[in-house]
Amino acid sequence: MVGKSLGPVQFRWLRRMYNVSGAELELYDYQGWSWKKDSKPLARTVTNSSGEFEFAALKEGHYTLVIKGNALEAWFDIEITNKVPVTNQITIDISPIAPDCTGGHEIEVQSAKK
Repeated sequence: MVGKSLGPVQFRWLRRMYNVSGAELELYDYQGWSWKKDSKPLARTVTNSSGEFEFAALKEGHYTLVIKGNALEAWFDIEITNKVPVTNQITIDISPIAPDCTGGHEIEVQSAKK
């Protein structure tokens, strides 16, 4: 996991140089717009000093992932499926989004090489 609030200097390559260590990740059943912050998470984990994290095996389905760390907060609606190739790494950028909707809140998947 990467990201940082860099004010007016929100260059993608620069903000992605910052690992987000100690971030708390919570996974919830997907509830769409009716999602409530007081819902009980299905799983929780924390990023290590390199910004890496891992959840235990997850069932296929739709989830909401909530991330809190380094004064940043982000949430993503995600789908877990067996229909895509195994991934080597997933980069989650939780940098703030600029007023023109550019910036962070991106997920980038790197597939495992065969």
